[in-house]
Amino acid sequence: MISLNFLYVFFNAAGKRARRFFSRHGPVKALGIIAALFVLSELTGRLPSLWLQKSPLPELPPGEKRVSLGEIQKDAGPVVAAESGGRKLYVDPLTANIRVADESSGLEWNALRLDSDIAADRCLLRLEFSGRNGDVIQWDSYSFAQKAGTFTVEKIPRGARITLHIVRSDPQDISEIIPRRIAVERFNDAFTRAIAQKTAEGVFTESEASRFEASLDMVFGLDAVHGYYYTKMDSMPPGSVTQALLQMTRGIGYTAEHAAQDESPWAGELGTIVRSPVAGFYIPIDFVLDGEDLLAEIATGDIVNENSYYTLVKVSFLPNFGAVTAEERPGGYMFVPDGSGALVAMNSFNENYNGYERPLYNNNEFSTLETLPGFAEMVTLPVFGMTYEGAGSGKAGGFMGIIEAGDETAAIAVRTAQADLGAGGFRYNQVYPSFSTAQYTYLNISGGGGYIAGTGPLDMVCAVRYKLFDTPAGYFDMAMIYKNYLTAKYGLELAYPASPRIYLDVTGSVPVEDRLAGFAIYRMVPMTTYSELAAMLRDLEGIPVTAAYSGVFDRGTDNRLPSRAAPVPGNGTGKELDALLDLAHRAPGTELFFGTNLGRVYYDMARKTWDDFWRGYDDRTHAAMGFDGEPAVFAGYYRSDRRSHPLTTVRYTRINPRYLSSVVQAFLSHAGRYENIYVNDLGADYYAGYRRDAVVAPLAGRMLVAEELKRLSSQKKLALNNPVMERFVYASWAVNISRESSNYGAFFTSVPFRQLLLNGLCSYTTLNVNESGESPDYYLLQALETGSVPKFSVTAKNSDTLKYSTHKEFLSTAYAVWAGEIKALYRRWKDEADRIGSGEIVNHEILGDKVFKTTYSGGAELMVNYNHFPVEIDGVTLQALGYHIRRP
Repeated sequence: MISLNFLYVFFNAAGKRARRFFSRHGPVKALGIIAALFVLSELTGRLPSLWLQKSPLPELPPGEKRVSLGEIQKDAGPVVAAESGGRKLYVDPLTANIRVADESSGLEWNALRLDSDIAADRCLLRLEFSGRNGDVIQWDSYSFAQKAGTFTVEKIPRGARITLHIVRSDPQDISEIIPRRIAVERFNDAFTRAIAQKTAEGVFTESEASRFEASLDMVFGLDAVHGYYYTKMDSMPPGSVTQALLQMTRGIGYTAEHAAQDESPWAGELGTIVRSPVAGFYIPIDFVLDGEDLLAEIATGDIVNENSYYTLVKVSFLPNFGAVTAEERPGGYMFVPDGSGALVAMNSFNENYNGYERPLYNNNEFSTLETLPGFAEMVTLPVFGMTYEGAGSGKAGGFMGIIEAGDETAAIAVRTAQADLGAGGFRYNQVYPSFSTAQYTYLNISGGGGYIAGTGPLDMVCAVRYKLFDTPAGYFDMAMIYKNYLTAKYGLELAYPASPRIYLDVTGSVPVEDRLAGFAIYRMVPMTTYSELAAMLRDLEGIPVTAAYSGVFDRGTDNRLPSRAAPVPGNGTGKELDALLDLAHRAPGTELFFGTNLGRVYYDMARKTWDDFWRGYDDRTHAAMGFDGEPAVFAGYYRSDRRSHPLTTVRYTRINPRYLSSVVQAFLSHAGRYENIYVNDLGADYYAGYRRDAVVAPLAGRMLVAEELKRLSSQKKLALNNPVMERFVYASWAVNISRESSNYGAFFTSVPFRQLLLNGLCSYTTLNVNESGESPDYYLLQALETGSVPKFSVTAKNSDTLKYSTHKEFLSTAYAVWAGEIKALYRRWKDEADRIGSGEIVNHEILGDKVFKTTYSGGAELMVNYNHFPVEIDGVTLQALGYHIRRP
């Protein structure tokens, strides 16, 4: 506490200096000097902003321009568009179906289910588009193109192009076709007598005619005094009435022009009705047989929108590709990359979980800033798949989809079939991607109402590569296929871990709010100093340790603009830092990373600081903007109400990705002595900017981040926090890789797909052992099963120091409490890893509920039981959270 005596002495001394200053210079001259100093400080404070330069937007990669080799006529029948590797690509110009046939196995993969009478099962695409009035309309390509034959098919090199003209050829809303008023005689001519005539001609049945007349009675009322019928319903009539009247108007040839003419005598009273304009889109899809793979691609730049009143916002892409019924395939599952990976059993329709659809990389984050996500884990990989068993003459097979382009706005959806169709549900098992071709959100206005704000059409390519399985293939095979795909794409080399180690997430200084005379002040709490971390490493001598030391630069864990690698004074002296670095270099098996955020700027609660001003950071200029035109603020959530609370939790803005290059350059220029850097944010944070006059599209943001990670990795060894696909290729360590999925009700198990993928690509850790509801045995199983390195979040001081601060994420982190457990867990892992003898995984399979078997390249087999009760498998009793190793 600051004593009253201190305050008296301080203000008394300040008063004496002020009186002396004014007595020497006079009041006018003194005030002029003060004003000059103020102006100079303002100019000086803005000088640093000169280094914060905006990068140009990157040139977006164009889709491949494939020339047309001529149109295929409608009566040509299914045509072989390409052949490769014993597979043929067929295109049907009459139905728009795409079929790949494997000659050796006899298996086929179709894009459409032509045996269904439901439009959604026969479509290549499902669309969502919005009008200027904010309405979002959903169409399918069968109802609005394929059924009417409004599409063309062309031959292209190694494949075919189908151009869908998706257009509404007849009204879908009775407000556009039914007059609000119509003269009695005209009503009788246009409707009553016309229905009778068409019935006599056999166009309508008697029952249909009765239904039409009943629908007209429900919609129209008679004003006998003024001699007209009027629409008497204040809202839309029931769907059955709407469909009846639409069928009636089509049958009698009554159009929107007729309706406008019939109500024209009362135009002054009724006013002009706002009828939705007709929408229409030309959407070309290229299908190419690339080796044994099918590549399907849409370039949004090639889409023609016939009416600018509408904006195409979403395309569900080939939703019926590979779709199968319960009768055709009684067993199998669909794979989604939720968290570590999850499996959805085929034919397991549940009305409570009748659909799964999640965006990749949290790409809807800017639209849901204030609400806690409904799923516990991210979707970090752009892959999905289906594997099934044979039935009758059918053979085992399936497919895997790899989203090659457009994944920055993509989502993955699953629909499961109902074995008993009489009980309702879907007929087909489906797994497929969708792409947001424009991003938008609905913004509320205080006082009521709101409006749509969005990016407008995004220039992007949506491409999916389908790996087609003609032999049994499960999630492990998919992981290996994707690993081979990535190693070829990025030129990666596989290297398997030589020996077990421990990963420490060490926290240095944390800013904590205090109050002085009612004003917020901030002090740094050094949770772990340089000397204390050095003592931890000496205590763990003989154990290979990777330590990531965060809270060491700028303002500790809640850094401001990370342009400097200036050490926090409270962590110790320069000599103590030198001693820590020297120890890390000398200790065998020790790695020391220094942690930072390079794209986040944290707030000091509700106010900015002079530190921001001095560094030239202005959030209204340099922060990523949300859809509302304001700096997007990311804050913690309270689990109780699932809402964001910016004033009582840690919050931050993200740097507009166009300024990220300046920040990284400045950081690297000051971080020469630090060889290893742990980057907390760039691995998983979603970077875009939605300022209306300067949108940074998600693909552009992604490319800018990738460029900076490439720069960083060329100069430093990197560890990245929970990196999404492609970003981990720049990292030596992928940190915080969960073994769980989001446990959505439709999942029947989680699988370590992500860990199996990373095995050999880079080192990866578990979540925190000591901040978990699970025992250390749970993390030992992960270490043995997939090679995940156990991770502990530790501090030298007790976390009770922070319990009244906004940093409530620290639970039990005192190193002294966990040192014994850290050493014991390492020893247990080391002993069993020596028995296994290899870090390369060659197979992984499910033995039972939460029971798995891993096979290593040396022939050793490991069975693990994640249940909290014993399980007997294959003659072996596995204890709760237990394991069994078999040597060859």
